[in-house]
Amino acid sequence: NWSLTTGPVAADNGDGTWTVTMDSPPSSNTEYLWVADNVLECSGDDTANRLWAPNLGNVNDVFDACPPAESTSTDVMFTVAVEGAPESVRMAGFLWNHWDIEAGPIATDNGDGTWSAFLPLVGESFQYLWVIDGQQEGLVDNAVNGECTEDIEVGIINTDYGQWANRIWNPGDGDVSVAYDTCMGSYTGLEDSDNDGIVDIEDADDDNDGVEDVNDPLPLDPNFSVMDEAAFINIFGGAVKDDSTHVYTNPAESQSWAGYANGNQALYPITVTNDSLILFTASVPSGGSADVRFVLESEPHPNNDVVVSADVVEVSGSTETTYTVALPAQGAQEFNSLLMYLDTKDTDVMVKHVTLISESILDSDNDGVIDTEDAFPNDPSESLDTDNDGIGNNADTDDDGDGVTDTVDGDPLDPSVGEMPQQLIRVKGDPSASIGGSVDLVIEYDTSNNDATLSGLGVSVHYDSSSLTFTGFADVLTADNISSDGPFNDDEDLDANPATDKYVSGAWASIFASWPGELPVELLTLSFDVADPVTGESTPIGFSSISNAAGYMFSPASYDLPILVGSWDFDEDGNADALTDGLLLLRYAFGLRGDKLADDAVVASGSNLTAQQIQYNLERSEQFLDIDNNGTVDALTDGLILMRYLFGLRGEPLTIQAISPNAQRLIIHDIEAHIQQFMP
Repeated sequence: NWSLTTGPVAADNGDGTWTVTMDSPPSSNTEYLWVADNVLECSGDDTANRLWAPNLGNVNDVFDACPPAESTSTDVMFTVAVEGAPESVRMAGFLWNHWDIEAGPIATDNGDGTWSAFLPLVGESFQYLWVIDGQQEGLVDNAVNGECTEDIEVGIINTDYGQWANRIWNPGDGDVSVAYDTCMGSYTGLEDSDNDGIVDIEDADDDNDGVEDVNDPLPLDPNFSVMDEAAFINIFGGAVKDDSTHVYTNPAESQSWAGYANGNQALYPITVTNDSLILFTASVPSGGSADVRFVLESEPHPNNDVVVSADVVEVSGSTETTYTVALPAQGAQEFNSLLMYLDTKDTDVMVKHVTLISESILDSDNDGVIDTEDAFPNDPSESLDTDNDGIGNNADTDDDGDGVTDTVDGDPLDPSVGEMPQQLIRVKGDPSASIGGSVDLVIEYDTSNNDATLSGLGVSVHYDSSSLTFTGFADVLTADNISSDGPFNDDEDLDANPATDKYVSGAWASIFASWPGELPVELLTLSFDVADPVTGESTPIGFSSISNAAGYMFSPASYDLPILVGSWDFDEDGNADALTDGLLLLRYAFGLRGDKLADDAVVASGSNLTAQQIQYNLERSEQFLDIDNNGTVDALTDGLILMRYLFGLRGEPLTIQAISPNAQRLIIHDIEAHIQQFMP
């Protein structure tokens, strides 16, 4: 009863030692302490006792050395690697007050992240655990997830896989080094698992998989780091797994119950309160097929009680494919094992990314819309089909199926609202520009219902400043004009076209709603210089609304302005001349080519080009040679007009009897502007 006066009395040996001789020593492990002058040794910590075992024989102690300052030749050194800087490290076991975490021997700090305790030789199957700052390590989870398989097989861990897992020492094991809360053979934490020069107990990412250990369910496995995915690392019954490829195989000789248990403890406990799905990616590398089955068990593997098995899934083909299998709701039942079985023997199956997800939050195409609300759950580009016509709203030009296209529909999602009148904005005509030249763009306005008596309009014209430089407003409609300004940076992408980066704007407001008074009408004429060089064959012109008339939709028509290469100076002497360049176009339009195109001194004396080079210049200029825009380059229309222009004719004399009947460019002003923009 630990009385200070009832124990055996020691005899003084006269040399500073005292001895107790026992004729009939105890037959089992015995705890004891020394008392000198009624003072119990180790009085500062009354839960630290000495231990004697039958196989120890005679023992020598030093009074009040608790624990001893250094070991004797018969002591066993137990060492544990510890992360951080704990205040207290000690052992716990049955010998010390039946696993009392405050009763075991205290370890000494070695100063290198390890702590050691010396014990005299103890008996067979001595079971113990480490206690850090009052927290006893719990190895049962490690055993369940397969981390302790080697230790269990060699007999240094004993467990029931459910309630407890203890370390074991046997005579002959010698000194022992382990890592706190880890059972992996002789792993101490002083190893460098990823060979990065930092020992594991100081390394924030032991397996160098990019996920810090505190967030990594398997910090020593570089093949797994996702908290919400299963890791089938506990393999049983003769099953086989290749960790690097996630390929699982049940050989023909494996047990009928062979399979794989999840070792990611972060998943547990699993509850299936709603109808759910198991999602996984799988393939059969050989190109065949195999059956895969998942099972939930209420108890940690290998124990089982409540068992729920999902339907068998047939995995086929060598292409990685996402599979799903339904898992009905299980109420409040908790599951602590997730198992995978291959019901097809001798077939390699690749399985990865196994997750369990409630049907209520499943988003198969990752478009941000859950499947139960997604009309196209497997198409990330679509989620709505307002008129249920099988065409998603993004691709459907009439979302509500009312026969009115969305662009002119007052409410594209309401079939009871039809077409609204529109304020129409466009670039007038079909202007083009030449590299290094200048161009004027006329912005024209109209309405779909021909109503010229509205309250006004505010409009912005957008362009790409790498191709065009705005030089000014050549003309502005003065009726009710409030402002014309710019350019401005299009930081908000107002025209929804990232290819444009600047804009200019104009605004008109009529107090008496009489704007603009006539239709169609030219709102703005904008002047631009064209860059040299220019990337691409065209540059975009876009529009956005600042404000449009009440009850009207803003309906702009964007325009791709062609950027043409060349000028009327076909012989490149620096001038566009009637008797050289004008005559060259006439001959070209009449069908002459090669030397016949450029003979008879038709080429200017300042030109160094050959006939073939001049022909090339004409060929690459065909985009703008069609002056009257009838689709054909003709000698007696386009050729004649250019000759007249270069001779100085303007106005009606320029085009008399030289306009094709099907010409699209009819107005003399437009023809003159077209010619002018390609003058050298």
